[in-house]
Amino acid sequence: MDLERFKKFSCYTNPGEFRHHYNGLPSSPEGISAVIHAQLIHPVAAHILGIELTEEQKEDERNCPNMVKILAKLQERALVGLSLDRRPEHRVVNNCRGHALFMASMLKSQGVPARLRCGFASYLPFAFSCDHTVLEAWMDGGWRLMDADATNEFVRSRGYDFDVFDMPYEIFDFGWKAWRRVRGGFDPIERYGVPGGAHGWPFLHTALIRDMLALFGQEVPVWKCPPFKDLHEEDVHTTLDRIADLMAAPDENLRELEKYYYMSDMSKVQAP
Repeated sequence: MDLERFKKFSCYTNPGEFRHHYNGLPSSPEGISAVIHAQLIHPVAAHILGIELTEEQKEDERNCPNMVKILAKLQERALVGLSLDRRPEHRVVNNCRGHALFMASMLKSQGVPARLRCGFASYLPFAFSCDHTVLEAWMDGGWRLMDADATNEFVRSRGYDFDVFDMPYEIFDFGWKAWRRVRGGFDPIERYGVPGGAHGWPFLHTALIRDMLALFGQEVPVWKCPPFKDLHEEDVHTTLDRIADLMAAPDENLRELEKYYYMSDMSKVQAP
């Protein structure tokens, strides 16, 4: 297994000139999570907590798609580094991908292989399995599945008993798993979607492809719909079926997945 590739920063996880802000920070996932939650806030969490967002904060998700821009915006709002005491109005608003990106970036800075994973979570406060981004980190000789956006207190309040920093794999519906379950007739398409009532094949398609792209350092924002180059419409589902089969064991199939990665129009995209 080529773990070295997952130690390297991508164009999205690279902290650039702000890397020194990582110095002296915790190395445990729990400690890193506490730092991240003091810098970022999910828009849904802000609503639940009654935190009033500024107009500028409401635009953060699209304006801060990578770590350089997230870290720059944090310093612009308050020159306190990655402080645990950052005030809510000085935080950056970002979704699950932003939280996962932050944790992967901090882990990579400490030499820990890490990669984002995309799919759907049924443990969130929705009546369906919600589009969600988590991450894997290589620790103690294996991959550990983590949800950087959630906390143990949150999942326990939802009636679940698992550690968000070492989640059982069956608790998360990876893009490949959701795709295969719907295609196989095991789940209705309505099971998977996003808040606001939007469900359907486009979400299964994008979750599957974003999950694959992340293996190759393209942790694209959730609103992007990665297309394929030179692929006839009648071949799309057959191609996605094959990608789903390969993504069930990504490390063993990385070489073949790389061929499909280079078929994607996103393979040459750089972080904005």
